[in-house]
Amino acid sequence: MYFYQNGPWGFVTNDVVNTPDAEKLNAFKLDDLEKVAGHEVNRIDFVKMDVEGSEVAAVRGAERFFKRYGYPTFYCEANRWTLIMQNECVRSLKDEFAKHGYQPYIFMDGKFVHVLDPENQIENIVNYYFIHEGNSANGLISDNVLKVAGQNYVALVERYIENSGEGFDNTFKLPALMLIRKNPDLMASPKLHAYAEQIEAEMRKDAVMKQRYTMELVHLKCRPMFHHEYALSKLHQEGYKIAVCSNSIRATIEMMMKKAELLGYIDTIVSN
Repeated sequence: MYFYQNGPWGFVTNDVVNTPDAEKLNAFKLDDLEKVAGHEVNRIDFVKMDVEGSEVAAVRGAERFFKRYGYPTFYCEANRWTLIMQNECVRSLKDEFAKHGYQPYIFMDGKFVHVLDPENQIENIVNYYFIHEGNSANGLISDNVLKVAGQNYVALVERYIENSGEGFDNTFKLPALMLIRKNPDLMASPKLHAYAEQIEAEMRKDAVMKQRYTMELVHLKCRPMFHHEYALSKLHQEGYKIAVCSNSIRATIEMMMKKAELLGYIDTIVSN
């Protein structure tokens, strides 16, 4: 196979994503693990899999591996973008695991929660526990996995945020806040509790500043325009109901419509 070195985001190249800088490497299937290792591997209970979109291909090469090791639990990344790069998707990852009797779970509030349809995942990246149907997700066989997940989860989130430092992008502040606020274990961490309060304070400050600049632009840019007013007045005369839908707050919309002298033609405003 050909592999492109890209730090932690290296990937296997193909017809979709290719680069002349890719290196030719030897690869092996999980089914050939013992052959490559040169000795017996007697027990595997847990597998962490994050191979930048090649997860589906890895599962396809693990049929004997599953049986040999009693269907161990997999902790597997489902990244929409990297899967697309390999002509795959979240659905194909779930379906490939399902062929071998696995179902996807997430760890929440101290237990595994079955994900009925991972294709509907909102986030770009979700890490699923794929647990075999022969193993009770919250039973004895999975107790070790539960213990590991419970003990490490808070520490991992703390470390991630600490390492991000000033580079923690604004795009991730709201998801980080929601993650911390909805998880009692994370809220119990003094570090994460303080971080959540910091995010909320920054967001309030940003919202006030954004609204001030928005209103300045409204007063500067919004002016009556004949063709706008004429179009809306004609629609209004003909009995049409006119609505404005926006993710702006209502005060901003009303001010814009008022400054443009269009507010009298608006029947409904849908806003934040």
